[in-house]
Amino acid sequence: MLVEFTVKNFRSFRDETQLSMVVSDKKNLDNSIILEQSQLMLLQSAAIYGANGAGKSNLIKAFQAMKEIVLSSAKEQRGDQIKFIEPFLFDEESRNNPTLFEVIFIVDNIRYQYGFSATKTKITEEWLYSFPKAPKRTWFVRSWDEKSQQYIWVDNEGKYLNANKDKMTLYKETTRDNELFLSKIVQLNNKEVAPIFDWFDKTLRCAGIEGWSNGEKVTLKLISDHNKKDLIIRLFHNMDIGIDDINVGEKDIDLSMLKLPEEMPNELKQKIISDLKTKTQLVRKVDQDKTISLDLDEESDGTQKLFSLLGPFLVALEKGYIIVIDELHNSLHPLLLRYLVSLFHNNAINKSNAQLVFTTHETEILNQEIFRRDQIWFCEKDRRFGSALVPLTDYQPRKNVENLSKGYLSGRYGGIPAIELVTKEKIQNLMSL
Repeated sequence: MLVEFTVKNFRSFRDETQLSMVVSDKKNLDNSIILEQSQLMLLQSAAIYGANGAGKSNLIKAFQAMKEIVLSSAKEQRGDQIKFIEPFLFDEESRNNPTLFEVIFIVDNIRYQYGFSATKTKITEEWLYSFPKAPKRTWFVRSWDEKSQQYIWVDNEGKYLNANKDKMTLYKETTRDNELFLSKIVQLNNKEVAPIFDWFDKTLRCAGIEGWSNGEKVTLKLISDHNKKDLIIRLFHNMDIGIDDINVGEKDIDLSMLKLPEEMPNELKQKIISDLKTKTQLVRKVDQDKTISLDLDEESDGTQKLFSLLGPFLVALEKGYIIVIDELHNSLHPLLLRYLVSLFHNNAINKSNAQLVFTTHETEILNQEIFRRDQIWFCEKDRRFGSALVPLTDYQPRKNVENLSKGYLSGRYGGIPAIELVTKEKIQNLMSL
């Protein structure tokens, strides 16, 4: 479960910015996850609003960047640049300063705090703490010292890594300057940090505006299970999209037209061919004895998007994953968006404490019937082009009374574009330029 995410000096986020999933109004139990052992209450979702260009997408990219650096840094070579480090470019100081990522999350009832700072060439700091009980446990802290040109370590002699002196020496000496210590010791088969690495690898699921590149495949895999196929069809019916069956077959394609490189491994070639051949058809009953089938790629953009979302969403709800997605509303009717969000707010469905973090422009769902006040955030950009996240609670809207959508569009909470009202005369003048 996600507790808090922090980013600094990444793309438009010049200053330190935090997204918190901690419940602020503990008298209200709606849309919350109650963790009795840690005495924490976490939100099941967070919606982020803001004008175009305010930085909402950059927050999603920050999640993606941290995940990718954790997963890939041990695969690079000495001297390689660290991928996904993109500092704020609108002032000289930020351009040359490290980018910071930190996440606080819970795995198996243990709260972890992991983060790092990095330039394109060097990890400047890295830290890992846990909070099974008070006080916190320091697993390791690694800080680059410019004066001595080496790292200063705090590691409790490998106590929480279950590593003796010789193993800790091996860990440190084999970790490159452009490599995360966490990624290195996972590669060296340290089992103690495996749950932390796996959280990034499996539990944190990020997607851009188009959703997941493999979303359709995830849904198709679920359809191979008869019970899950019935569930997906029922969900389509609940969303007033009359799908009565889903058939998966093969397309007739001319393999001679495929010009795959000769050096490409056969396994990869077969996978590409299999993907191209797969034909998914959505079946509708016209009357009692007649059906019509349409290929998925002939369906509307909204239906195609729903098909690619339902698989990842259902897996997340079953496994307790964290979904982080940009512009979830894209190609979806407001009521469909509301329905998808409601899946995470329904404790009978969301039994594994999955969480949803998404950006949107859709104000139809911006109301207190759907969200608690602490679930809404606004992304704003200042005069120096720096982005910041501001929680709705900072504006103290009246509980269960205030019209959030109206307040947002009127500019009360910020996060909207400053559009000049254009008269007919102004339009004529503009067009004559």
